[in-house]
Amino acid sequence: MDEDSVCIGDIVRLGSSRLQVSQPGQLDQLSFLRSAEKAFAVAARHTKRTGWYYRVLEPGWITAGDRAVLIKRLNPSWSVTRFNNIIGGNDPTRKELAELTRLRGLASEWQWAAKKTLKGVEESFTFFWHR
Repeated sequence: MDEDSVCIGDIVRLGSSRLQVSQPGQLDQLSFLRSAEKAFAVAARHTKRTGWYYRVLEPGWITAGDRAVLIKRLNPSWSVTRFNNIIGGNDPTRKELAELTRLRGLASEWQWAAKKTLKGVEESFTFFWHR
């Protein structure tokens, strides 16, 4: 499993727990990291190897050697890598922003940010054409 093969919204069984990929990892955003850890986190973001966060759908036990088994892929076109590329500097299209606002499994903070950005894009577009 890596950022190219894992998609936002993926539901996996790990041990007796059921988890869902909710967003890419964002270690460089954590204020309590020491400077060396922050440098590592920034390098991870630069290489697009950020990992990802899971939300717990069903708590359970996870032990050494348990394998993650994909149960359901909700958004096959939204790999963690694609998401990282968009938030890492590539300007999203209006279509991509609209998809993100309703992307199943995506953390609500990211859906909100996409809605806010999309609203700003649409307001700018309207202003431009109605001058």
